[in-house]
Amino acid sequence: MARILGFCGTAKNTGKTTAMKAVLSGAYATGARLALTSIGFDGEAADHVTGLPKPRIYAEAGTLLAIAEACMRGGSAGIEILRQTAMETAMGPVVIGRVSEPGQVLLAGPSKSSDVRQVCALLDKEGCDLILLDGALGRIAPMTVADGIIVSTGAARQQDMERLGRESAGLGLIFRLPLSKSSLQEGIRE
Repeated sequence: MARILGFCGTAKNTGKTTAMKAVLSGAYATGARLALTSIGFDGEAADHVTGLPKPRIYAEAGTLLAIAEACMRGGSAGIEILRQTAMETAMGPVVIGRVSEPGQVLLAGPSKSSDVRQVCALLDKEGCDLILLDGALGRIAPMTVADGIIVSTGAARQQDMERLGRESAGLGLIFRLPLSKSSLQEGIRE
């Protein structure tokens, strides 16, 4: 069964995509079979809100993707559709695909917890070792499917480093709280 690693940030421009790219690069170096999806929108050249440049996401051949169909035209990677899904996003239906020609990819996938869970199961069935789930702190409920979460923070969130340290420590405590089955079910309802 594939492991799922989620990425979220405490604010815009805190390094979430950069952290994901570092893990992606390291995982490729190990020969792991990877899958990528997102509960938001990532991999674009410029941020749609701020207009600032964004780090692009490079996917090697063989990488599995769960993305909105419109994302297939937004990057330089060649993508073979393996399966259509009934899941809808603002950018159209979600497809399961495999990178046939390496290149840049756009990631926009499902945002509802139930759809994220379903898409991760579909990616697992296609044969991967690790699913990287791009997310956002403001939409934490869909991240409950992840086996682990990397949280990015920094001066874009808070320039007072002492306060930022306290906030970060608090987040660490929250993420370590035990979950009961009923609290998990409550947290993932849409």
